Amino acid sequence: MSERTVFLVYGFDCYEYPYDPIKAFASEADAQALLAEIAAYQTIKPAYPGDSASDEEFDAWEKAYDEWRSAHPAGDANGHDGFNVMPLQLDEGATP
Repeated sequence: MSERTVFLVYGFDCYEYPYDPIKAFASEADAQALLAEIAAYQTIKPAYPGDSASDEEFDAWEKAYDEWRSAHPAGDANGHDGFNVMPLQLDEGATP
């Protein structure tokens, strides 16, 4: 049986489990590259305008936020509080 390590990029929230897997890589460097891309993208998240925002301000934010989410490098896992990389042993010889 052959084993190797794969590196799973995942999203998580501070208050609940389980983790939400995003993508697995054979290379830790590739996984860390996606993690860095996600971290950089998080910095351009449109700020919520607040409860006292006008309808126009809220509509503009909602449009910008929807566009931001649809282009997020984490895909559907874009709403998490944090993201990380987890090494996992892949058993290539296992049978179910």
